[in-house]
Amino acid sequence: MSQYTKMDPRMHPVGRSVACYFCNEFFKDKYLKDHVVQCGAVLEPCPKQCGVYIQRSGKEKHIMECKFKKPRPRSTHNFLETMPVHQNQSTPVIGGVQYLETELVTLRSSLTEEKRFRQELQIEVQRLQKLYQKSEEYNKHLNADLENIKRSCFEITEKKKSTDIQNQLEMDKVHLQYQVLNGWKKEIDASVEFVKNRLMQNETKLLDLEFTVKNYESRLGIIDRIEMDINMLHQKVNDEEFNRQEETISWRGELNEFKEFFAQENAMIGALWTEQRNEIENLKKAVELQINAMNDFKTKHHTLTFDTKSVKQTATEAAENLESQSKELKHAKDMLEQLKLDFSGLEQSISNTGSRSNHNGHLLWRLDDFKEKMEKAKSHNTVLHSPVFYSNEYGYKIRLEVFLNGIKKWRGRHVIISLQVLKGEWDPVLIWPCHIEAKIIVKEHSSSQGKGFSKYITAKRIAGDEENEEPQESSSQYIFITHTTLEKHNFIKDNTLFLEIKVINDKLGDKKTLEVTTL
Repeated sequence: MSQYTKMDPRMHPVGRSVACYFCNEFFKDKYLKDHVVQCGAVLEPCPKQCGVYIQRSGKEKHIMECKFKKPRPRSTHNFLETMPVHQNQSTPVIGGVQYLETELVTLRSSLTEEKRFRQELQIEVQRLQKLYQKSEEYNKHLNADLENIKRSCFEITEKKKSTDIQNQLEMDKVHLQYQVLNGWKKEIDASVEFVKNRLMQNETKLLDLEFTVKNYESRLGIIDRIEMDINMLHQKVNDEEFNRQEETISWRGELNEFKEFFAQENAMIGALWTEQRNEIENLKKAVELQINAMNDFKTKHHTLTFDTKSVKQTATEAAENLESQSKELKHAKDMLEQLKLDFSGLEQSISNTGSRSNHNGHLLWRLDDFKEKMEKAKSHNTVLHSPVFYSNEYGYKIRLEVFLNGIKKWRGRHVIISLQVLKGEWDPVLIWPCHIEAKIIVKEHSSSQGKGFSKYITAKRIAGDEENEEPQESSSQYIFITHTTLEKHNFIKDNTLFLEIKVINDKLGDKKTLEVTTL
């Protein structure tokens, strides 16, 4: 049987191999008839007609062990031939009769044995007829099974053809998507070049702003010095005015005393009246000059006060502009840091998209330089975004949004994680509004023996690219992890944090799990 190829039913599909009815071994259909001719398990009757059916392989052994002998019927002719012929014809009649009786008894026993053998043959024939009927029924069932197998083979062939057509369509779709991806990559390269130019322009503006701030600071120093000089001058003017008032009062007192003295001594100094009068007139002119000088000084003082107020107003406006520009500068720096993070995430997403497309609802996100990103989040309020992935094949486009330093009243105390649903390619054929359930399992590193903890999260959207609702501790759309929890446990090792995301249930009929595992 080495010329036949033995087939294993587990290694060959239905319709390519057939089992032998006698030995149950599988052979190709074209070799089955030749195998049945030589199969050692085929049943054959005993050549000695003992009524036993033995396998073809054990036939010789049975012949050697079988003790049954086929009876041979003896006719009268043979009987007469077998009668002994005596040489002398004087054999007694009595001896011949006895011999005939003996042969008759032997013949009767042979007939009885032949009748019993015929009965056994009839029973065996009936048994063979039953076996033949059973084999006919089995052949009918076997033919029906063969028809079913042929029908299944035809269906499989048709399915294979349809599968080949579908695979060809899928290949065309993949090729089209690859072309779209190349176009998208070119657009992204152009966007990246535009972002780089914007970054260079922002850096130039930042340098200009810093130079302007330095100029404003120097001007403010000059204004402060001018204000100090004006205050000192104002103080001197006030002191001078006070001194002038005291001198005027003193002069008036002296004048009054002089008038009294002149009235009392008018008779005595009559000759000197003209001279004293002239001196008085001169003194009045001097006083008027002093008064005019004081009025001029007051006018200059008011003008200087007005100029001081104008300078103060200008300084205040300059300070307000400087504060506004400082805020704009801080906002520009925050935007620049966020653009750098988004640019880094965009490069990582482009590299991941170039290597493989994630459509199985599973993502392993590695966060390198965790401490530096935490410092940027504290100083510039930056936000981290995970690479984009899909809930399943042709499913929702999603990503994680992480606030390392928290937001609002949780700022500086918590890490806040939310799940975003973005606009995707297959949104028109998906179910909206969507409801995605998630389970986030926070685990420690493998070297630690801690158990960690787990929390649930959901994402509900009417359409893609919607803003999340206001964060609440009771809301299931946000997860809050305190900074002390991250510091106490072994979540961060070698300045690296891992987040593993798996989809649980996206309400599309197949239940999956979204797990965010921190390793």
